[in-house]
Amino acid sequence: MKPREAIANIASLQSLPHSRFLSQEKEFWDVYRGLTADLPVRGNQLPEAHLAAILRQHGVTTLCTYDRDFCKFGFLILRDPRE
Repeated sequence: MKPREAIANIASLQSLPHSRFLSQEKEFWDVYRGLTADLPVRGNQLPEAHLAAILRQHGVTTLCTYDRDFCKFGFLILRDPRE
């Protein structure tokens, strides 16, 4: 997909009334540290931990993904996007 097409797709998603874009909030670092305190997080697991902390901060409990690395975050319910 060309960058212009990707930007158009994102704009389309943003315009949906039931979608919202999540980002780090003020207390993110506290949430991240609490979430990873008992987990060995390093290397390519850092992006998953970062995303999991943002999801937790916003109260998201279900994630559609193929990535089984998210299983280590007990608050998340993983759903296969093919189902």
